[in-house]
Amino acid sequence: MGRYDQNRNKKSNNTAFIIAILVSLLTGISGTYYILTNFELPKEAETTDLGIEPTNKTTISKAFPDEQKAVNLSEPLPPAKPEILVRNNDKIPAQQDGLPDLLGSDNYVRQTLASLFPGLAQWLNTDRLIRRYVEIINDFAQGTRIVKHVSFLRFDEYFTVAQDENGLYIAPKSFARYNNLAQTIHAIDVKAAVAVYQKLRPLMLQVFAEFNYPDDITLENIVNKAAGEIIATPVLDGNITLVRPSVFYKFADPKLEALNPVQKQMLRMGAENTRLIQNKCREFLVELARSDVKAIDYQETPQ
Repeated sequence: MGRYDQNRNKKSNNTAFIIAILVSLLTGISGTYYILTNFELPKEAETTDLGIEPTNKTTISKAFPDEQKAVNLSEPLPPAKPEILVRNNDKIPAQQDGLPDLLGSDNYVRQTLASLFPGLAQWLNTDRLIRRYVEIINDFAQGTRIVKHVSFLRFDEYFTVAQDENGLYIAPKSFARYNNLAQTIHAIDVKAAVAVYQKLRPLMLQVFAEFNYPDDITLENIVNKAAGEIIATPVLDGNITLVRPSVFYKFADPKLEALNPVQKQMLRMGAENTRLIQNKCREFLVELARSDVKAIDYQETPQ
């Protein structure tokens, strides 16, 4: 059985559904999972006096375990499944006219996205695109990040830390790693994005069916578990201070250290990039409300 919070709110509203679609577009299609290839700081905040003499310099850090895994890991996905294996009482989506089968969908997905959103091309150079993105959505919804699912999304630049008389902080150079991603998302046409979601959703549902969630859990429920984090992330101008009590860096502010992994990684994008993405999220919300997006019907699995 797929994992899911049993204390979930079973009553969803239109706003939640719209946010769910938005997040799946931004994270599942538009390349926000590029964010997820980075380090995750340990959870306990520290304010230990490091005894480091301020030097007003920027240093390159390799001291983030998840970032190292993302750079070095080459573990492939499990072999592709020739068919969807679901329980007898599960539902699977009907095959839509004009869509390829899931296993042969990469070229179709790549061409569809690249033709509408040329800036996404660099994040589409892999295989099993739909499967990878839906698996990441599922991981993300559980508050986890399976490294092998995101190993194809990598940074060429390392995370960097600067230091002044007040201590360590995230260097502007680190924020700049996300500039291309933020600009790409900022340039997305929201009407075209809504149409793409409607077109590709049947393929996403085929992967989702393999998770064997209870019948009352939908793809939108899972995406909704990751929803709201982008818009809810605090936007911090100025330096974001760090401490390094041992090998790994931590946020010096306990309130920041207590944020969930999604919000921590959004913080590492920098204030301007976060604003660009949050503004695009709000545009999506308006357009999706206007478009009256309809969920694609399921059909019962043949018995």
